[in-house]
Order: sequence, then C-alpha cells, then structure tokens
Amino acid sequence: MKRPNITPGPWQLSSDYNSGRKDGQRIAIICAPHPEGGGQNIAEAVQRDARAIAALPDLLSALEDTYAGLSALWAIHAHGAQNDTLEAAKAALIKAGYTFD
Repeated sequence: MKRPNITPGPWQLSSDYNSGRKDGQRIAIICAPHPEGGGQNIAEAVQRDARAIAALPDLLSALEDTYAGLSALWAIHAHGAQNDTLEAAKAALIKAGYTFD
C-alpha cells in the first residue's frame, strides 16, 4: 500500500459559514500547512487533497467497521490489554465527531 501524496496535517477547520446558496449548503474553509513547503504545482496538490476529502465518508465507514470488528476480537483474546492501533483508530474517529459509550 502506498499513501497518496496529500497535504500533510494537521488540517484545521478555519470557518463554517452559510454560502447563501438556495439549497442551504454550507462552505467550510480548511487550513493546512503548504505541502512540502512550497515550490510544487498548487493545482495538483489541491486536486489530490480534494480527492482525499471526497473519500472521507467511505474512509470513516471502513475505519468504523474495522474498529468495531477488531475491538470485539481484542476483547475476546487480549483480556483487557491496551492496543495502540485500536486507540489510534478510536482517536481518529473521535476527532471526526464519533462518540463512544
């Protein structure tokens, strides 16, 4: 597996405002450090980042399913020991707005 060359994080939500669109859709402004410190084709970087953002719902769904399945297996076989990979997945889901009981 090879990671795509998207702008490295951390990305931050800068603002969220009503765009004035008749359909009520909102616009979010996402800020990130300039990829690779500059000097590359900005249009290509934006296109790569947009592709990653568009895939986010599918990525979150896959991560959610993976987390649930691995958590169940870990609970059966690890007897309560901490798993750093599961904790990282949980932290990413929480950052995306998920909640855990």
